[in-house]
Amino acid sequence: VHNWTIEQTSEWLTSNVELPQYVPTFIQHRVTGATLPRLAVNNMHYLSNVLGIKDPIHKQKIALKAMDVVLFGPPK
Repeated sequence: VHNWTIEQTSEWLTSNVELPQYVPTFIQHRVTGATLPRLAVNNMHYLSNVLGIKDPIHKQKIALKAMDVVLFGPPK
């Protein structure tokens, strides 16, 4: 997962997290697999202030899914 490109991270956001509306933001901020641990630690400052994601449910979902993929690997 840590080697994922921006495109792979965007695909994960669409297919696994099911929040495709944030793909342009992930691309703009160059979110790669190396960035996912930062999301996994439930870094609300990064999600809110850097990525501009305001919905608390969406932030929690991204953090939980990122933790899952960082700890257990990509979805099968």
